Amino acid sequence: MFVDGHWIEVPNERIQYRSLPGDTGETGGGHWCGLANQLSLGPLYITRCAILPPQSGSAEDDPP
Repeated sequence: MFVDGHWIEVPNERIQYRSLPGDTGETGGGHWCGLANQLSLGPLYITRCAILPPQSGSAEDDPP
């Protein structure tokens, strides 16, 4: 996910595929919840959850 200007890797077990009530589309239906800390080596992101639109989950399962 793109968080604070950085692409971060989100563990699969933290991802939920569902619609967010009241989402007006600014985020494309995505939401990241976690902690961001600035360390001397760069930013550290700890993901609590990531919510993606239901249709984005099916893209991974489609064969190339």
